[in-house]
Amino acid sequence: MLHRLAALVLLLALLAPACVVIDVRADHEGHGFESVGLIHGFATAGWPAEDSLLKLGIFDGRSDGTILLFQVWKLLRVEIGLIGVSVGIGPLDAGIGVLFYDPVPPPYCDGCDDEECEEPAGDEVEPAPAHA
Repeated sequence: MLHRLAALVLLLALLAPACVVIDVRADHEGHGFESVGLIHGFATAGWPAEDSLLKLGIFDGRSDGTILLFQVWKLLRVEIGLIGVSVGIGPLDAGIGVLFYDPVPPPYCDGCDDEECEEPAGDEVEPAPAHA
């Protein structure tokens, strides 16, 4: 009886991921690829728009579910989540997370001045024209 139950649990564990749809597409900023679904992940390339020399955060980071964030300017980034990790070395970043950790790539600077690099690239909304 115990062997049958163990076999059933193993079979269900092997079949459960087959029911998950993972959507892989280029992200909206065009810096890399992003996976959305049960498994969240990204792989990007580009220099991050970061102005602080050293950053250390506990339960505080870019991503939901971050436990520890350690960052040295634009050279090294490590973010550890509940079930996942995000690592960046120089212009290359990658992250993967499941369930409670949703890794997010850093904001990038697209050939902008230093003042503009503090703002995330992309997400700007132009104000509507005023009607006279």
